[in-house]
Amino acid sequence: MYVWKASLAASEQAVAACRENLSPEERQRADRYVFPEHRRRFIVGRGILRTLLGRYLGVPPGGISFDYTKFGRPFLANEDIQFNVSHSGDMALYGFVRNANIGIDVECIRPISAMEIAARFFSPKERESLELIPERLREAAFYRCWTRKEAYLKARGLGLQTPLGSFTVSLEAESPALLSVEGVPDEPRRWNFVNIDVGANATGVVVFSGAAREVLKHTISGGDV
Repeated sequence: MYVWKASLAASEQAVAACRENLSPEERQRADRYVFPEHRRRFIVGRGILRTLLGRYLGVPPGGISFDYTKFGRPFLANEDIQFNVSHSGDMALYGFVRNANIGIDVECIRPISAMEIAARFFSPKERESLELIPERLREAAFYRCWTRKEAYLKARGLGLQTPLGSFTVSLEAESPALLSVEGVPDEPRRWNFVNIDVGANATGVVVFSGAAREVLKHTISGGDV
Protein backbone atom coordinates (compact mmCIF):
# COMPACT_ATOMS: atom_id res chain seq x y z
CA MET A 1 0.00 0.00 0.00
CA TYR A 2 1.23 3.46 -0.89
CA VAL A 3 0.26 6.88 0.44
CA TRP A 4 1.49 10.03 -1.27
CA LYS A 5 1.40 13.50 0.27
CA ALA A 6 1.25 16.29 -2.29
CA SER A 7 1.24 20.06 -2.46
CA LEU A 8 -1.29 21.47 -4.90
CA ALA A 9 0.57 24.79 -5.04
CA ALA A 10 2.29 24.92 -8.43
CA SER A 11 3.87 27.25 -10.96
CA GLU A 12 1.98 28.23 -14.12
CA GLN A 13 4.28 25.90 -16.06
CA ALA A 14 3.45 22.96 -13.77
CA VAL A 15 -0.29 23.69 -13.98
CA ALA A 16 -0.06 23.73 -17.78
CA ALA A 17 1.79 20.39 -17.76
CA CYS A 18 -0.87 18.85 -15.53
CA ARG A 19 -3.63 20.18 -17.74
CA GLU A 20 -2.08 18.52 -20.80
CA ASN A 21 -2.77 15.09 -19.26
CA LEU A 22 -6.44 15.77 -18.47
CA SER A 23 -9.32 14.42 -20.52
CA PRO A 24 -11.57 16.89 -22.41
CA GLU A 25 -14.25 16.37 -19.76
CA GLU A 26 -11.78 17.15 -16.96
CA ARG A 27 -10.65 20.31 -18.73
CA GLN A 28 -14.25 21.42 -19.08
CA ARG A 29 -14.81 20.74 -15.39
CA ALA A 30 -11.69 22.76 -14.51
CA ASP A 31 -12.92 25.68 -16.59
CA ARG A 32 -16.20 25.78 -14.67
CA TYR A 33 -14.45 26.71 -11.42
CA VAL A 34 -15.06 30.38 -10.63
CA PHE A 35 -12.03 30.95 -8.38
CA PRO A 36 -8.54 30.50 -9.87
CA GLU A 37 -7.17 28.69 -6.79
CA HIS A 38 -9.96 26.09 -6.99
CA ARG A 39 -9.26 25.59 -10.69
CA ARG A 40 -5.53 25.19 -9.99
CA ARG A 41 -6.13 22.67 -7.20
CA PHE A 42 -8.36 20.55 -9.41
CA ILE A 43 -5.95 20.59 -12.37
CA VAL A 44 -2.86 19.84 -10.30
CA GLY A 45 -4.68 17.31 -8.12
CA ARG A 46 -6.02 15.36 -11.07
CA GLY A 47 -2.70 15.68 -12.92
CA ILE A 48 -0.84 14.14 -9.96
CA LEU A 49 -3.42 11.35 -9.70
CA ARG A 50 -2.97 10.50 -13.38
CA THR A 51 0.81 10.59 -13.04
CA LEU A 52 0.84 8.20 -10.08
CA LEU A 53 -1.67 5.80 -11.63
CA GLY A 54 0.36 5.86 -14.84
CA ARG A 55 3.43 4.75 -12.90
CA TYR A 56 1.62 1.87 -11.20
CA LEU A 57 -0.11 0.71 -14.37
CA GLY A 58 2.73 1.36 -16.80
CA VAL A 59 0.63 3.56 -19.08
CA PRO A 60 0.78 7.24 -20.14
CA PRO A 61 -1.06 9.52 -17.67
CA GLY A 62 -3.16 11.01 -20.43
CA GLY A 63 -4.33 7.58 -21.57
CA ILE A 64 -6.12 6.70 -18.32
CA SER A 65 -9.91 6.57 -18.51
CA PHE A 66 -11.96 6.97 -15.33
CA ASP A 67 -15.39 5.67 -14.48
CA TYR A 68 -17.34 7.31 -11.66
CA THR A 69 -19.51 6.07 -8.83
CA LYS A 70 -22.91 7.65 -8.17
CA PHE A 71 -21.14 9.83 -5.59
CA GLY A 72 -18.69 11.14 -8.20
CA ARG A 73 -15.69 9.13 -7.02
CA PRO A 74 -13.36 8.12 -9.89
CA PHE A 75 -12.30 4.50 -10.28
CA LEU A 76 -10.72 2.24 -12.87
CA ALA A 77 -12.89 -0.50 -14.32
CA ASN A 78 -11.26 -3.92 -14.84
CA GLU A 79 -8.21 -3.08 -12.70
CA ASP A 80 -7.26 -4.54 -9.31
CA ILE A 81 -5.76 -1.26 -8.09
CA GLN A 82 -7.98 0.84 -5.86
CA PHE A 83 -7.27 4.46 -4.99
CA ASN A 84 -8.68 7.37 -3.07
CA VAL A 85 -7.87 11.07 -2.86
CA SER A 86 -8.48 13.81 -0.31
CA HIS A 87 -7.40 17.44 -0.15
CA SER A 88 -7.67 20.32 2.27
CA GLY A 89 -6.47 23.67 1.00
CA ASP A 90 -3.25 23.08 -0.91
CA MET A 91 -2.50 19.74 0.78
CA ALA A 92 -3.57 16.44 -0.77
CA LEU A 93 -3.27 12.76 0.11
CA TYR A 94 -3.44 9.88 -2.38
CA GLY A 95 -3.83 6.26 -1.34
CA PHE A 96 -3.27 3.20 -3.57
CA VAL A 97 -3.77 -0.48 -2.82
CA ARG A 98 -4.41 -3.69 -4.74
CA ASN A 99 -7.25 -6.10 -3.97
CA ALA A 100 -8.69 -4.12 -1.06
CA ASN A 101 -11.02 -1.22 -0.44
CA ILE A 102 -9.46 2.10 0.57
CA GLY A 103 -10.47 5.50 1.90
CA ILE A 104 -8.26 8.44 2.81
CA ASP A 105 -8.90 11.82 4.38
CA VAL A 106 -6.91 14.90 5.34
CA GLU A 107 -8.08 18.05 7.09
CA CYS A 108 -6.22 21.23 7.95
CA ILE A 109 -7.05 22.15 11.54
CA ARG A 110 -9.00 25.40 11.75
CA PRO A 111 -10.94 26.96 14.62
CA ILE A 112 -14.41 25.40 14.88
CA SER A 113 -17.21 24.91 17.41
CA ALA A 114 -16.23 21.31 18.10
CA MET A 115 -18.95 20.37 20.56
CA GLU A 116 -21.73 21.99 18.50
CA ILE A 117 -20.74 20.07 15.38
CA ALA A 118 -20.21 16.87 17.37
CA ALA A 119 -23.72 17.18 18.80
CA ARG A 120 -25.09 17.04 15.25
CA PHE A 121 -22.88 14.39 13.67
CA PHE A 122 -20.99 12.24 16.21
CA SER A 123 -22.21 9.10 17.94
CA PRO A 124 -23.08 9.30 21.67
CA LYS A 125 -19.83 7.56 22.64
CA GLU A 126 -17.77 9.94 20.46
CA ARG A 127 -19.47 12.97 22.00
CA GLU A 128 -18.84 11.61 25.48
CA SER A 129 -15.17 10.99 24.69
CA LEU A 130 -14.79 14.47 23.22
CA GLU A 131 -16.29 16.12 26.29
CA LEU A 132 -13.73 14.39 28.52
CA ILE A 133 -10.79 15.81 26.56
CA PRO A 134 -9.30 19.08 27.89
CA GLU A 135 -10.54 22.06 25.91
CA ARG A 136 -7.07 22.99 24.63
CA LEU A 137 -6.77 19.51 23.04
CA ARG A 138 -10.38 19.14 21.93
CA GLU A 139 -10.07 20.70 18.49
CA ALA A 140 -7.36 18.28 17.37
CA ALA A 141 -9.38 15.34 18.76
CA PHE A 142 -12.44 16.53 16.85
CA TYR A 143 -10.51 16.53 13.58
CA ARG A 144 -9.08 13.07 14.28
CA CYS A 145 -12.61 11.78 14.74
CA TRP A 146 -13.91 13.56 11.65
CA THR A 147 -11.16 12.34 9.31
CA ARG A 148 -11.51 8.76 10.56
CA LYS A 149 -15.25 8.84 9.96
CA GLU A 150 -14.90 10.30 6.47
CA ALA A 151 -12.13 7.90 5.45
CA TYR A 152 -14.18 4.92 6.64
CA LEU A 153 -17.22 6.01 4.63
CA LYS A 154 -15.04 6.52 1.56
CA ALA A 155 -13.48 3.09 1.99
CA ARG A 156 -16.95 1.57 2.03
CA GLY A 157 -17.96 3.56 -1.05
CA LEU A 158 -20.64 5.45 0.86
CA GLY A 159 -21.57 9.11 0.73
CA LEU A 160 -22.15 11.55 3.55
CA GLN A 161 -25.87 10.83 3.44
CA THR A 162 -24.98 7.87 5.67
CA PRO A 163 -25.70 8.95 9.27
CA LEU A 164 -22.34 9.80 10.83
CA GLY A 165 -23.69 8.91 14.25
CA SER A 166 -24.45 5.32 13.21
CA PHE A 167 -20.87 4.21 13.80
CA THR A 168 -18.13 5.05 16.30
CA VAL A 169 -14.40 5.61 15.81
CA SER A 170 -11.66 6.23 18.34
CA LEU A 171 -10.44 9.71 19.20
CA GLU A 172 -7.07 8.79 20.72
CA ALA A 173 -4.12 10.19 18.79
CA GLU A 174 -2.11 6.97 18.55
CA SER A 175 -4.92 4.40 18.30
CA PRO A 176 -7.02 5.02 15.19
CA ALA A 177 -9.76 2.40 14.93
CA LEU A 178 -13.37 1.64 14.11
CA LEU A 179 -15.02 0.73 17.42
CA SER A 180 -18.57 -0.18 16.45
CA VAL A 181 -21.22 -0.01 13.73
CA GLU A 182 -24.93 -0.15 14.50
CA GLY A 183 -26.33 -3.57 13.61
CA VAL A 184 -23.02 -4.96 12.30
CA PRO A 185 -21.01 -6.25 15.30
CA ASP A 186 -18.22 -7.81 13.21
CA GLU A 187 -17.62 -4.75 11.05
CA PRO A 188 -14.61 -3.34 13.00
CA ARG A 189 -12.63 -6.52 12.33
CA ARG A 190 -12.72 -5.84 8.58
CA TRP A 191 -10.90 -2.51 8.66
CA ASN A 192 -7.43 -1.13 9.34
CA PHE A 193 -6.86 2.52 10.30
CA VAL A 194 -3.40 4.08 9.94
CA ASN A 195 -2.46 7.65 10.86
CA ILE A 196 -0.65 9.67 8.19
CA ASP A 197 1.77 12.34 9.42
CA VAL A 198 0.80 15.54 7.59
CA GLY A 199 2.28 18.12 9.98
CA ALA A 200 1.32 19.84 13.20
CA ASN A 201 -1.67 21.79 11.88
CA ALA A 202 -3.44 19.00 10.02
CA THR A 203 -4.54 15.42 10.47
CA GLY A 204 -4.68 12.52 8.03
CA VAL A 205 -5.69 8.87 8.04
CA VAL A 206 -5.99 5.97 5.61
CA VAL A 207 -8.50 3.13 6.03
CA PHE A 208 -8.35 -0.16 4.16
CA SER A 209 -9.99 -3.56 4.26
CA GLY A 210 -8.50 -7.00 4.80
CA ALA A 211 -5.22 -7.95 6.37
CA ALA A 212 -2.85 -5.38 7.86
CA ARG A 213 -0.27 -4.05 5.40
CA GLU A 214 2.81 -1.88 5.52
CA VAL A 215 1.96 1.66 4.43
CA LEU A 216 4.76 3.18 2.36
CA LYS A 217 4.70 6.99 2.38
CA HIS A 218 6.05 9.33 -0.30
CA THR A 219 5.78 12.95 -1.40
CA ILE A 220 5.12 14.52 -4.80
CA SER A 221 4.29 17.93 -6.25
CA GLY A 222 2.83 19.37 -9.41
CA GLY A 223 6.37 19.98 -10.67
CA ASP A 224 6.90 16.19 -10.77
CA VAL A 225 4.19 15.65 -13.39
